[in-house]
Amino acid sequence: MEKMLTTDAKYFNDHYVLDLKTNKPKFEMTEEARQALYAEDYFRYMKSGKMFLRSQIDTMGVDGDGNEIVFELKTRATSVMRYDIGNFIDYLDYEVGKQRG
Repeated sequence: MEKMLTTDAKYFNDHYVLDLKTNKPKFEMTEEARQALYAEDYFRYMKSGKMFLRSQIDTMGVDGDGNEIVFELKTRATSVMRYDIGNFIDYLDYEVGKQRG
């Protein structure tokens, strides 16, 4: 949201918002310009229907087809560890059994 509020609307839409079909920005940039743009920002933006999404990039990599990918890592401790941090070693084999709740 910070970038959206501090950047010219047209520039923001052309450079940060990805097309849903191509998963690329509307504005075709040279590879050099794209690398410079990505180097200055740790967020990626996308629109899905009426919803606007921002992802903070923690990690970059390459998928099996050689395409560059970015993804976010979540490393928060489960509640069982957070509430008994002094004995965290007792919970190293703990497995999350459900996605929510």
